[in-house]
Amino acid sequence: MAAFRQSSAVVAVPGTAVALSAVSLPVRSFDIMAKKVTGANTGVVYLGNSTVDYATNQGIKLVVDAYWEKHAPPGDTIDLAEVYIDADTAGDGVVFNYYI
Repeated sequence: MAAFRQSSAVVAVPGTAVALSAVSLPVRSFDIMAKKVTGANTGVVYLGNSTVDYATNQGIKLVVDAYWEKHAPPGDTIDLAEVYIDADTAGDGVVFNYYI
């Protein structure tokens, strides 16, 4: 059975992508919600790779409280250091669960 962990990420400056992990963190799957740890977001959060950008609407759009999940193919992993967010509004972010 996979180990379960929770974490969060916040965009301090819109246009500056933030990785879900500062160090390599291979996981089997993760689920993510566009929500601050305390309170609701005021804008859209974008999910993608290091080129995710709110200004060009590049990435998966997560409106307030939207939920999304990703599973690695069998025998593979997803590195959370290669998954990024950006946001329309400074201080908006995500909470996410990941399974090792």
